[in-house]
Amino acid sequence: MVSQMFRYLALSVAPVTVVQPIQRLSLVFRFFFSWWMNPGHEVFGSRVWISTIVSLLGALALTLTVDQIRDYLPLPDSLAAFLRVEWP
Repeated sequence: MVSQMFRYLALSVAPVTVVQPIQRLSLVFRFFFSWWMNPGHEVFGSRVWISTIVSLLGALALTLTVDQIRDYLPLPDSLAAFLRVEWP
């Protein structure tokens, strides 16, 4: 309950691109401490590893700007022009 309150307080102060990656780091700590403290009780199969990695990659994708994506990926001119459109 308190953690949700702090999460929404953080989202009201900072943008989601800052808060979400920091919050997703809790997965790494939870995974590490579960593996360290409860290795016999926790299941660490391939699905857990893959889902943790996908979740972290999604959080990292939130931190990218459109300019970074446009600079690093070889995009067609029409898609690059579409990415330059700004909302007023």
